[in-house]
Amino acid sequence: MKQLEEKFNAEVLQCCAKAKLEYGLDTAQMEKDINRLGAAAMLRQLTKRGAVSVLFDQLKEKGQLCLSPEAVASKAEYASLFTDKEADWFLEQLCQGGYY
Repeated sequence: MKQLEEKFNAEVLQCCAKAKLEYGLDTAQMEKDINRLGAAAMLRQLTKRGAVSVLFDQLKEKGQLCLSPEAVASKAEYASLFTDKEADWFLEQLCQGGYY
């Protein structure tokens, strides 16, 4: 599981870098949260509060929800990191955001 979490962190951080470089988004807070908690733990906490990631709305406005941690988390390869309820939350938010 640790290796999968590290891979997930790396992919989410790559998406942050792309959001910053290509779309000029301020990713500092998300990067800080990922480095402090880990991307999966950060998303679990947000889900418990009924919230989306800090960049979600900005990425939605840019038509780039593919760069959101929620989109990365919805990939089949990361399914074991999240409960069904958490995965459903990610998919619901992505659908409402027009990603699917």
